[in-house]
Amino acid sequence: MISSYNDRPGKIFDGGTHARSAIILGHYDVGSQCDIYTTISHRWQTKDRSGLLERVSYILCKNFSIGDDCCTTLYDEGIIPKIGIEIEKSIMSKFLSKPRLRMLSKSKFTLWYHDTARYWVRVTDYKFKKSHVHPIYLINDKSKVVIMALLNSSLAYWFFNKTTNNKEISSNVKYLCIDPDTFSSVDISMLRKLTDRLYTHYNERYSAREIKTDATFCKPVIDNIDDILAAHYGLTTRELEYIKNFELEFRVR
Repeated sequence: MISSYNDRPGKIFDGGTHARSAIILGHYDVGSQCDIYTTISHRWQTKDRSGLLERVSYILCKNFSIGDDCCTTLYDEGIIPKIGIEIEKSIMSKFLSKPRLRMLSKSKFTLWYHDTARYWVRVTDYKFKKSHVHPIYLINDKSKVVIMALLNSSLAYWFFNKTTNNKEISSNVKYLCIDPDTFSSVDISMLRKLTDRLYTHYNERYSAREIKTDATFCKPVIDNIDDILAAHYGLTTRELEYIKNFELEFRVR
């Protein structure tokens, strides 16, 4: 049994440093199959810490295949997703059912993203002056538009929340699953317009230190991106609304 805890805005241990935490409870029985129960990665306001452990609930986790070839699983890669409710199982299965993202070792179609996704994934098509910025080299312009949209989406934020510590997402970008070739020309045109709006916003708020995100402006644009992505992954209306509202009370403040 694995329960997970974020470090912002509240911390599970008073006076501790900002470190994500997990509490692992287990029983070892030789020869028996191991079932893994997990929780969401909890966030809470400091004032709500006293009742946190009483609200923890577990769900039987499953081993998800990565990509449409089903040759590799999250467990194979050492990833136990922080799944806490049934709807997340369905979303994860649909997300990972698409082909794995195809990346190159070098390309003129390049995106840059910041390794930390505390509340937002920040990605642009230029290298901004901050540490822990990484490139993604893509095969063509269509892929560049689709991947920039995906990385800016709440769906990608949710995926990284489930599979990373939200501080070092670079090791898991390779597990993104999406097929840019299946997006229609209409969808590509709309995604380009939406990401251009985000790009202009980021550029206006860019400083030497970081890109600052104005949630009031960005969230409606990102919601429109998630609408298009939901159709690609076959998400239900309920699943889409779950993604749009995921951790919203902490992300939009």
